[in-house]
Amino acid sequence: FNDKEIKTPVCFFDETGILNNKIDKFFVLGMIKSLRSFKLNNFIKKIRDKNHFYDEIKWKKVNSKNLEIMKNVIKGFLSVYNTDFYCVVLNKHNMDFEKYFNNDFFKAYKSFTILLLKRSIQKDEIVSVIADHYSTPNKDEFEAKVRNYVNDHNKALSVHSVIRIHSKGCDLIQVADLLM
Repeated sequence: FNDKEIKTPVCFFDETGILNNKIDKFFVLGMIKSLRSFKLNNFIKKIRDKNHFYDEIKWKKVNSKNLEIMKNVIKGFLSVYNTDFYCVVLNKHNMDFEKYFNNDFFKAYKSFTILLLKRSIQKDEIVSVIADHYSTPNKDEFEAKVRNYVNDHNKALSVHSVIRIHSKGCDLIQVADLLM
């Protein structure tokens, strides 16, 4: 075992749309995976400071006053080596939540989080996950279930930890929102 051969990216998750809201036709779960998240974070901090822009970076908040700032954030994302974006787009009108999830929308959210992780983690990686604090029942244990399921599926330590935080406190979760 040579720990220098193991990569340790950080994954930042956000979602748009609400699974159990019939008005939203789509639900999107997005993830930024980066080996150099500090580079992107520093880049965004410089943009914020230069422009005195401390509002949330969100697609819904893009307007004529901040359009150039948002474009620069996307350019920064695209310029950071070993930083990728993944997403799952669900047309909820084509999903049978009753059949596949017994209308348990938290189970569906967890399943799509696991799907994104399983499809994006390489054999030489151990990731940490920072996800937006999507509401789940108190006894759900989302973090442990996601970590354990992916690790069991991969028969390896693939996910080191999962933590949920409010997206207002994490620029890289906000960038995932902007990219969606």
